[in-house]
Amino acid sequence: MPRAAVVYDSKWGNTQQVAAEIAAGIREAGAQADLIQVRQATPENLAGYDAILIGSPNHFGTATAGIRRLINRLGRPVLAGRLVTFFDTCLPREELKAARRMEQRARRKAPGLAVVAPELSVQVRGMKGPLREGELEKARGFGQRVAGWLKTGR
Repeated sequence: MPRAAVVYDSKWGNTQQVAAEIAAGIREAGAQADLIQVRQATPENLAGYDAILIGSPNHFGTATAGIRRLINRLGRPVLAGRLVTFFDTCLPREELKAARRMEQRARRKAPGLAVVAPELSVQVRGMKGPLREGELEKARGFGQRVAGWLKTGR
């Protein structure tokens, strides 16, 4: 069975909620998904996964420092060929800023990964949240699409 790691950092709990919903979508579509907080994620413990999804709150237009450090370490040979994609939580005017910057960083730092786009941006109502209505459904659908990529080897 294909396996996905959903790695996240979350300050107010919004990105954690989104990560859990993405993982639920992956499981519904017939793949395995594990939630991993960024401080528990290392290239070595991610090596057993077919896909790595990385999520962060939008922190001044980019990912949190912990997520950036993780992405910098993803170029290790043990992760070569893994599917990777990104998601963020943000205010409406900031959509995809952090996710796209994570993708760009991964393409530079870990060229051996199979970076898959498009990324996902989930909107919050204010700096601390809560999530806007309907956004968790987007996250679940994203998880289902990722499971589809895993099954087809995209």
